[in-house]
Amino acid sequence: MTGHTMHNGGNEAASRPATTGRSAIPAGRDLMFTAADLAPTKQLPCYGAPLSELTGRYRARNPILIRALTALDFLGSLHPRRTGALPVDRPLRLLIANWAHLGDVVAILPLLQYLASHPRVASLGVLVGSWSKCIVSELPFLDQVHYLDHFMLDRTAGNRVEKALHYFLRQREVVSEIRGAGYDASIDLFGVFPPTHRLLWKAGIPTRIGYACTGLGTYLTDPFEWPTEDQYILTKQLRLLEPIFGADAPKAFPAAYPGFLPSGPPRHGLTRDRRYILMHIGVGDFRAWPQENWLELGRALQARGMDLVFTGAKGVETELASQIARKLSAQCVAGALSWNEFVTSVFNASAVISVDTVTGHLAACFDVPSVILLSGRWGRNFFRPNSSNAATLTYPVGCAPCYRSMGCAAMACVKQISVSDVLAALEQFDRR
Repeated sequence: MTGHTMHNGGNEAASRPATTGRSAIPAGRDLMFTAADLAPTKQLPCYGAPLSELTGRYRARNPILIRALTALDFLGSLHPRRTGALPVDRPLRLLIANWAHLGDVVAILPLLQYLASHPRVASLGVLVGSWSKCIVSELPFLDQVHYLDHFMLDRTAGNRVEKALHYFLRQREVVSEIRGAGYDASIDLFGVFPPTHRLLWKAGIPTRIGYACTGLGTYLTDPFEWPTEDQYILTKQLRLLEPIFGADAPKAFPAAYPGFLPSGPPRHGLTRDRRYILMHIGVGDFRAWPQENWLELGRALQARGMDLVFTGAKGVETELASQIARKLSAQCVAGALSWNEFVTSVFNASAVISVDTVTGHLAACFDVPSVILLSGRWGRNFFRPNSSNAATLTYPVGCAPCYRSMGCAAMACVKQISVSDVLAALEQFDRR
């Protein structure tokens, strides 16, 4: 096996039977190969100086942004606190905010299900970006859903000025919606700028919980420091439940997609008995694996008699997936599936191979065996799909974790993962 770091994603997952009829990797099976095991006698290559995850109190590095956040926190400290005690004589009306992207929202689904069924919670609402409507609109246990697209997170076409104008116009409506819902408490799960803290303060929610490292922490009644331990993202976020649940706050959840019903009958022949491997190339950004590697991998899998299906979102992902699928004479459904059909295609796959996208988190929800090509930008556990049936590959470099949100020019931590690494990881599942 060539040098890489491989580890299964089950360290935070609670033990439970697979929801899809697949057997999870036995808990005692060790899929971890550390950099020290693979290269014990030589220093790992370094492609740039690692950055600190925090700059002072903020989870940011841009000096202009840090100065702006410092000023905004000072201004926030001058505003009225607008605080109130949590009611003890009745269940709470609770709002969960996470206007990040699809993978972040899929990761918190088991938390939302837990809160909706908890006797301490009478009503549960969420504040998300409109791009997550495909997920939250189908959750039967949510009482209210609020949509707001922050212009710094909006990946749709259009210039930043137009997006900012739309955001500020829509913000007033959303503040009015949230104020009218009469929430007792809110929890903002997003761990970087921009947070929802000031917006929820304006909406008059009396108890506002979130991270101070995002900036605007002076608008919170219960600010939390960012936990720097290398843990799965949801495990970090669960600490924010402590002001409400105290010592009874849960410590971890397995991945889950509550209430999901596969679309049927499946289009494009993507049935479970077909036993295909789903290949997700991604958008071709700094997280990308070289296209020639995808081709080599595809040919190697086809030589083993495996059926390949390429997926991807509309636009660049469709173009990249189509190019590789065409050269392999493989099926490509990129850009042709609705969200429910895409999730169903993951649900029905015999295995998933993907870069770091929502695809890996979906596979974890259904215990589909998956091999995820993960960069070294963050810790080993932060974005690792939370399933014992997930193996992540990262080429060992001395500069990881670098905490560079856009990576570096080399991105050797992903690009130098070899095809033999991926095949070896996939074979681990065949030996169950």
